[in-house]
Amino acid sequence: MKKLLVCARAAAAAIGAAAVCGCSLFSSPEQSDIVYYDLQQPEKISSVPILVDQFVSFSGERQRMARRKNTTLISGNDFHKWVQPPGGLITRYLQLAFRNEAADDLRTVADPAELRGEVLTFECAGDDAVLGVRYHLRRGKNTFSKTVLFREKLEHADPESFSRAMSKAADRLARQIAADAARLPATEVPAKKGK
Repeated sequence: MKKLLVCARAAAAAIGAAAVCGCSLFSSPEQSDIVYYDLQQPEKISSVPILVDQFVSFSGERQRMARRKNTTLISGNDFHKWVQPPGGLITRYLQLAFRNEAADDLRTVADPAELRGEVLTFECAGDDAVLGVRYHLRRGKNTFSKTVLFREKLEHADPESFSRAMSKAADRLARQIAADAARLPATEVPAKKGK
């Protein structure tokens, strides 16, 4: 009986030691890498000169990719993120789209339109990337504001397709802004007085 009790205690001690050291016996759970996505680099868009101010984000998520589950539920992914918040992504995209080249004549980039805006929606909804923006243009005393919503189909249901579709939506936004800026009259330059 005494031998049985000693064996039972030894077995219990062995089980207890295995439980305490169990964390080293089992592999640690694998953690997914965080992957960052960006919009594609835009082609230069010919337009009147446009100075792009910082767009602000009113879209809810900062950098996590947002997916609309239904009309009121939006979820974010901690492992798939944008390199910047939506306002920064759109600002940088438009600045590159309306860029000046080294060979540009500085006289042709005078009298620019000033652009600013708010990103209202920047999400994946069903099979679409959805970009909603309100933008404001000013050229001299002339101003113009517009709210737009663009939808672009995703090729596949993955973050990279979301990024490519959002890049197409950003391109459509840039071309719409260029067309609207072209409608704003140039600032009138006062005539020089004769001597």
